[in-house]
Amino acid sequence: MKYLNKLSTQIGISLFIMVVLSFFWWQTKFSTKNITINLNDNKSKTSLNIEEAKYSGFSENGEKFSISAKLITENQSKINVLNLKNPNAIFETKKSLITISSNIGEFDINNKNLFLSENVSFIDENLDFSLSSNELNGNLEKGEFYSNKSIYFNINSGFLKSENFFYNQKEKKVIFLGRTKLVFFK
Repeated sequence: MKYLNKLSTQIGISLFIMVVLSFFWWQTKFSTKNITINLNDNKSKTSLNIEEAKYSGFSENGEKFSISAKLITENQSKINVLNLKNPNAIFETKKSLITISSNIGEFDINNKNLFLSENVSFIDENLDFSLSSNELNGNLEKGEFYSNKSIYFNINSGFLKSENFFYNQKEKKVIFLGRTKLVFFK
């Protein structure tokens, strides 16, 4: 009887260890997202890093938008602001599709404001234009985008260079501000 009691205890412990090890094996084998928290001894603040993340929502008009990034980190100096590395944004309406990408960005969670910089690309498939710049700012809920830096606006019949621009998605209105040069292809 004593032998059976020891054997059942050993089997129970072995089964518990196998369940715990299989859980950790499953996490490493089938993990889709990597979340790391870096605790630095020099600072009292923690840092959150999320790889391959996506944020989706709806504008005031009920139009769908989503923002994804290769890496999202929390901004230590601004509350409720996320730093984005290689962000991509997609805005879907009934009549258009807008795609935006850049190298670096920030996203204000509370105000739904997007700030992009370095190699910004903006494509509106409905109005059939593309825009490139080193900066682009936008309010996702209102569907408004603007740049205070020079932009290169490409259309089928030519291109346009301007110092600033403003775009309202709802009104389908593009306004160029400052010095503007329009060139038509022959």
